Amino acid sequence: PKVTTYSKNESILVVGDGDFTFCRGLVKHRGTGKGVVATSYDSHKTVLRKYPHAKEALAKVSAAGAEIKHDVDGTNIQASLGTRRFDR
Repeated sequence: PKVTTYSKNESILVVGDGDFTFCRGLVKHRGTGKGVVATSYDSHKTVLRKYPHAKEALAKVSAAGAEIKHDVDGTNIQASLGTRRFDR
């Protein structure tokens, strides 16, 4: 199987990471959250209610320097993020 690596220099948008465990793994893999924008469709409050372990994942993602955005509709990214561009 092909292994994908993510450079520390790339800007990465993660859309709809419900419990933020993918992003937690991503920032661990990269060694930094710099350049990562992690999003969820749900509000912060709803994420914590739906996913009890999300609080820990969010703390690690945030501590690594990633930007976290809630209430992001993946079908209308521009409404939440404007015209920002990402490498991945």
